[in-house]
This record gives sequence, structure tokens and C-alpha cells, in this order.
Amino acid sequence: MSANNNDDNLDKSLINNEDLFSFRKMDLPLLIIFLLLCTFGLVMMFSSSISISFAQSGDNATAMIRKQFFITGGAVVLSLFIARAVNLKFFRKAWFRHLLYLVVTALLVLVLLRGQTFNGAKRWLNLKVFTFQPSEAAKIGAILWLSLELEHKKKYLRQKKDKWRNPWQKFWQHGRHLLTLPACKMLLWFALIVVQPHLSAAIIFALVVFVMFLFAGIKRSAWVAGIVQLLVVALVFSLLLLTVLPSLTGMSNSEFLAKRFAHVFKRMDTYQNPDQASTDAIRQIKQAQIALGSGGVDGVGLGRSVQKMNWLPEAHNDYILAIIGEELGFIGTTAVLLLFIAFMIRGFRIALKAKSNAGLMIAAGYTFFLVLQALINFGVATNLLPATGISLPFFSSGGTANAFFALATGMILLISKWDQREDPELIRILAHNRGKKLGPVMKTSSTNEETGTVNG
Repeated sequence: MSANNNDDNLDKSLINNEDLFSFRKMDLPLLIIFLLLCTFGLVMMFSSSISISFAQSGDNATAMIRKQFFITGGAVVLSLFIARAVNLKFFRKAWFRHLLYLVVTALLVLVLLRGQTFNGAKRWLNLKVFTFQPSEAAKIGAILWLSLELEHKKKYLRQKKDKWRNPWQKFWQHGRHLLTLPACKMLLWFALIVVQPHLSAAIIFALVVFVMFLFAGIKRSAWVAGIVQLLVVALVFSLLLLTVLPSLTGMSNSEFLAKRFAHVFKRMDTYQNPDQASTDAIRQIKQAQIALGSGGVDGVGLGRSVQKMNWLPEAHNDYILAIIGEELGFIGTTAVLLLFIAFMIRGFRIALKAKSNAGLMIAAGYTFFLVLQALINFGVATNLLPATGISLPFFSSGGTANAFFALATGMILLISKWDQREDPELIRILAHNRGKKLGPVMKTSSTNEETGTVNG
């Protein structure tokens, strides 16, 4: 009996005092990759922005990089602090989940009302201290919100499983809670991004949300029920939109779409028919190809790019990869790609070792998002994809965007510290330090987590 009591006391002390987590470090390989990406990005950002810094500030070559350095550096420090000091339990609180959804929704509405207009689109919100795109906050927020919401819904459904009157009620309720309601809330964010309009961000947002539902491990029956309900919602919404939109806009639906997304159709036409496009329309594509081609294997040398001298538009932003290719050659662009591949491997490894479903979704979701964004930017810079305006994480100009990317990485590091399956060797060490011997490690079939038992 005393042996059983010792077992219980040891287990409770390990869990309640969180000794395992206080001794565990953040994933060191991912942390190193993260810092390498940030450092490499700042170096290339400085090199690619020299020309535009001179043009905007008169004679200061460091004007843009200084701002980028302080914002990105601050975000890195904040993300590491969150990963080190904030437990996942904090984010699981109901008030945080509700507040997160309300804040992102408010930002997406506010940018439509008071956002800065560029080329007919309201994407940027000026908060005096800094400007940013709420669509970036929506991408980051959707991953965290869905992870927490779906974990909460699964817990709710487990508590209600004995209260369903018949199997059909259980079937429809699972689809409603696990798919329909969360998807409808995400559809609101999607619609608010589309009407800015920011179609490329909306497409990435939709892909991320869809993959998050896949990561959630929803059963097939819940998928079927949820899809049926979503089809009904989509049908009603489409009929309502087709009826109301002409009266609100004073034009047909096709005319409204053609006017609202004229820039998107123009980009697609330029991509499909470059020979028929104007010189200005294909300037970025041509100059990016020249930059990548002139770099060869090892590049022309760091800081010696010709294309960044006002030849390649957005050389410090969407097309920074072309400058990397010009200055550092095939070796430089391959190094960037390998860093993101290594980031992906470590991120998904952390996700697979997560102890909770929310931890898995957070780590896998942010890993997928960052790598997807990088691959799309690679595709645009190499002309495999049409121009999208999607930045390269940790490299492109945009302090607030890189701050969001840093916070996303911080959440993956948080999962690597606070939500990993217990290390049996660490349990033995902690038990030994308490003057107790720990017996063989066993795996419980119900949770698939490794636990230790004390020999009596």
C-alpha cells in the first residue's frame, strides 16, 4: 500500500510542480535554425535595401535596416521569452480564446474602415507607432485559435457523449462542433481579407485553415456531417450574395468582380502571356531572372548586386531571393532553401512528439504556414508562380510581418518545451534526486504517453 502511495505522490509531484518542463530546454536545433534565418535575413535585407535607403533618407544607407533590426530583434526576444516562461495552459484559458478571435476580427474590420489605400486596396492599418497588415495577424491567429478551439470542442463532445438521444444526433453534433461552427468563424475572416482585396493572402489563409482541420484528427463521420452542413450554408450565402450584391453596387456580379479584382486578372494575364504584356508589367519578372542568372554558382559577391540599384522593383521585399541569387549565387539560394527544409523537419518533429492535440496543431500549423509562405515566394522569384506580393519570412522588408513570423516560431519553441511527451531518462534523474528509484518505463495504451512506475 505504501508503494502505491509513493507512486501516486511521485506522479503528482512531477505533474503538478512541472519539474519535467522546468528542466526541459527548448528545441536547440530549431532555435539555431531560427537565429540563422533571422541573421541571414538581416544581412541580406541590409544589402538589398542600400539603394532605396539612400533614396528615401538622402544619405543614410542604414535607414531601413535599423528599423527592421529593432522590430525583428524585439520580436525574437519576445518570442523566446514566451517560449521560455509562458505555459501552454495560459493559452488554453477560455477568455484568451475568445479575446483572440474578437481582436483579430476587430482589426480586419478596422482596416476596411480606416486602412490606408494603395492601388485601390485597403490592406495596411496605421497605428501611429507602426503599420501592419491585419491579414498577417489573421493567419497567425487562425492557427492558434483553431488549435485551442478544436481541443476545447473535443473535450466538450467527450463530456456529452452519453447525452445524445440517438446516433444521428451524435453524427450531426460532431460535424457541427468540430467543423461547421469553427469553419464559419474562419469564413468571416476569409471574407474580410478578400474584400480588402488581398486575394493572395486569402488563398494562403484558406490553405492554412484547411490543413489545420486535417491536423486536428477529425473523424470521417464528423467530416461528412460538417461538409453537408457547410454546403447548405454556402448555398444560402451564395444565393443571398447574388441577390443583394447588384443592388448594393449598382452593377452586375461579373462587372463587380472584374472591377474589384482587376489587378489579379492583370497579373494572371501577364504571367500566362508575357510576350503580350507591357514592358512595365513584366519588368519585375525579367529583372529577377537577370539577377538569378547573373549570380551563377557562387554569385557576384555580397553587396555587389547591380539589380538592387533601382533595376529590380521590390528588391528588398518580395524579390529579395533574386538579390540573394545574384550576390551569393546558387549556393546562397540553396542555403536559404535548406534552412527552411531543416526548419520544416524540426517543426514537424516537435509536432509529432507533442503530448496534446493542441500542441500538435500549433507546432504543425505554424511550421506549415512559414514553409508554405517561403515556397510561394521562391515560386514567384523564379517565375514558377505569378506575382503574389507574398514576402519571404525572416528575409523580406517589413518589420511587423517578420515580427509575426518570429512569434509563430516562438510558439513552436513553446510546444518543444511545455508540451512534449515525457522523457523516461529525465524522469529517472528527477526521481533519483529525490532519493527514489524508478522502475521500468511503461506506455499506457489510452494516452500513448510514457510514464514511470516505482518499484516497491
